[in-house]
Amino acid sequence: MKRVFLDASCWVAAAGSATVGSSLILKLARASHVRLVATRRVLQEAEYNIRTKMGEESLLRYYQLLGSVELELVSPVTSEEEAKWLSLVTPKDAHVLAGAAKAKADVLISLDRRHILTERAREGFPIPVQDTGEFLRGIAEKVESQRRDCGEP
Repeated sequence: MKRVFLDASCWVAAAGSATVGSSLILKLARASHVRLVATRRVLQEAEYNIRTKMGEESLLRYYQLLGSVELELVSPVTSEEEAKWLSLVTPKDAHVLAGAAKAKADVLISLDRRHILTERAREGFPIPVQDTGEFLRGIAEKVESQRRDCGEP
């Protein structure tokens, strides 16, 4: 089962809408198709952004989402672990890469095109860095391939 590390931007998007890709990934987690891994810092960042930018309804949805999925929390990353990734992302985002690495994630998913979904991070980070659409397309292609291999039309 794929270990998926969602950046705070994905949690924020899911709190704002049940129909976005981030929400679909959480549905996959609820159905035990993927395993979510996270750090408290990413979850706190998401909570802060939702609280300050989106309001009470979205904050309540965020708490409901957290309660609806099995989530493996990894121990806090150290400044040394963060420093390892400073050549790939801004200092404020190094904790995200460090968290995904520490969690031994199979994929890091983000919606942050400016800081995380960059060519530098995608090429230099040993874990695939994808947006929600890329991840979901990959899942759909895998299912389609398995279906064809089984001889289904």
